[in-house]
Amino acid sequence: MRCDVARSDSDLTFSGDWTTRSLHTMILFIFWRVGLALLVTLAAFLLSRPMIEMLLNAIRSRIDKRVRWIADVQHYMLTYLWWVLFLVLLRDVVARYILDLGSEKDEVMQYLRYLVAVPLVLGTFALRKVVTNIFIRYFKWDRYSSDYDARIFVITESIKFLCVVFILIEIFYIFFLSNTFMRFLLVVGFLSVELVAVLSGFTVLKNVATGLFLIFAEPFRTGSEVKVRHLLGFIERVSLARTTMRRTDGSRIFVPNGIFADNYQTSGNALDAHTHSLMLRLHPTTPSRKIKEFVRELQAVLPTYALTTEALAAVRRDRREAYAIRSSSASSDSSSAGGDDSILGDRQQSTASSNTGTPRTRARSSATSSAFNATGRPIAPPPPPVRVELYSMFKVKVIVLMDRERFSSLEEAKTEVNLAIIDTIQRLQINVQQTAR
Repeated sequence: MRCDVARSDSDLTFSGDWTTRSLHTMILFIFWRVGLALLVTLAAFLLSRPMIEMLLNAIRSRIDKRVRWIADVQHYMLTYLWWVLFLVLLRDVVARYILDLGSEKDEVMQYLRYLVAVPLVLGTFALRKVVTNIFIRYFKWDRYSSDYDARIFVITESIKFLCVVFILIEIFYIFFLSNTFMRFLLVVGFLSVELVAVLSGFTVLKNVATGLFLIFAEPFRTGSEVKVRHLLGFIERVSLARTTMRRTDGSRIFVPNGIFADNYQTSGNALDAHTHSLMLRLHPTTPSRKIKEFVRELQAVLPTYALTTEALAAVRRDRREAYAIRSSSASSDSSSAGGDDSILGDRQQSTASSNTGTPRTRARSSATSSAFNATGRPIAPPPPPVRVELYSMFKVKVIVLMDRERFSSLEEAKTEVNLAIIDTIQRLQINVQQTAR
């Protein structure tokens, strides 16, 4: 009996010692896992960026150095790449194998997966700059030339659209594929977008299709004088969905490109002018005598590159004739329509009756009609070819009206004007810097 009691006491003591030893072993094992996880996390955070940089430098050294897309990747996407690498190591090495937090469907692993998606999406959106630069270098387009502005805009927007599509695919694969409620929200969102596209797609597609035609076929360019419907002005910018026009009275009009598909338009002649404007900042220590001399020198030098007096008179005459023809055509259309446009019909009849009068009356009527547009507002005369004025304190504003007949492109004209201004600055030995408007 005593032997059995002693044996049972020894068994209890042994089991208690084994439980204590197992608990200590488990605690040590947990601390070992946590410590190793911290060390691996710190090493991954410190080494991810150098590893990506070393990989990109190795690729750049292997290929031709004239290939510049690796430099673009390093410039625009380096931060997102090493964050993706760090988070992937944190998820697949630290969380899954070292800490053993669960399988792919565990909540912690799902949250880490969502965390990896953040730099992945941002890196995909930054990829658009790399691809855009590849296309621009391949086609040898100049970013600072207005001749390629519209084409670069189309390429940029197209690549941005493709990147957004890839981002939506990534978001769907990461967030929506394993969540029923998210799939329901996705279906509702797609149905809403489809409904909006059906209701507004016809106008949008027509504007975009016409915009592509205007950009690549170039029936008119930036600076051309264009008349469409009753609108007459100079083209400032041709974009994918709309075109910006500047009227002669200074107002800006945004015209949907679909209007150019529905109505014919007429472009200006070879006397279409381009405006080159600069804002020059003088150093505050520049004496007033030097400023006056600088303004006088520019006023004497720049007319060589601007419109001549005959060309300016021709522009004024063509503009008045265009307004006179437009006003007469508007009056004839309104008289044939009748109804609410009876006032314009009476104006046309009075104009026709005045044409049967004396030559003096006809001349006065012609002068009056050429001095006013169809709305009765006076037509502003074109600005002088060269304007050099002290815009504000130590700021000189230079505006030169260029002519297309004398220069093959606007960039060539700007180059000549800029060189003339630089020669004047160096000759007078003054400190001048170009500033934004």
